[in-house]
Amino acid sequence: MARPKSPDFEQRQQQILRSAAALFATQGYSETLLDDIARHCGVKRSSLYHYHASKHALLHSLVTWKIQVLSDKVDRAVAAVQGPREQLTALIATLVQDYVASPHDIHILNTQSHHLDDAAQASIASLQDRLIGHARAAIAQLCPEQRWGPKSDRVLTMLLFGMVNWIPAWYKPQGGMSPDQLVEVIVHLFMGGLEGMSES
Repeated sequence: MARPKSPDFEQRQQQILRSAAALFATQGYSETLLDDIARHCGVKRSSLYHYHASKHALLHSLVTWKIQVLSDKVDRAVAAVQGPREQLTALIATLVQDYVASPHDIHILNTQSHHLDDAAQASIASLQDRLIGHARAAIAQLCPEQRWGPKSDRVLTMLLFGMVNWIPAWYKPQGGMSPDQLVEVIVHLFMGGLEGMSES
């Protein structure tokens, strides 16, 4: 018989994910032991298996959860505005605000998700495609000529995510630029570049 879930199961599961995120981000996935995670969140190692079957399963849950949260936020932000420029701006603002608020999570997506096996990688691909698809659709409308080939919109989309995804690696809230100002700079640079390409 399966062990019944406690009333605070989901809360404790999230607590374990948050502890794992902090340790994976600062120590790395390979260097972090389940004992480290248990100690960080104040539970016995044996208790971790009630919430996650293994360290790999914990990383998979963390990556899946974070991409799902980002995808849901972007879905709502894009749906709330009309026009490709406004939608791309909403997407950039949503990502920047989230990345600044939870740098550990994004650092893991950028640097630790390669530890997932092929099956786990495949399971998160559709979530990633949904998130990326919003940006690609808007960019295709803003720069429709595809002058560098049939996948120019994908190249431009990857350039945008390359600019945004590494913000947690260098951004410091006390550095003199607010998240809103950072969004303004990114939008100005990227949109200005797209508009210039369309006019040339």
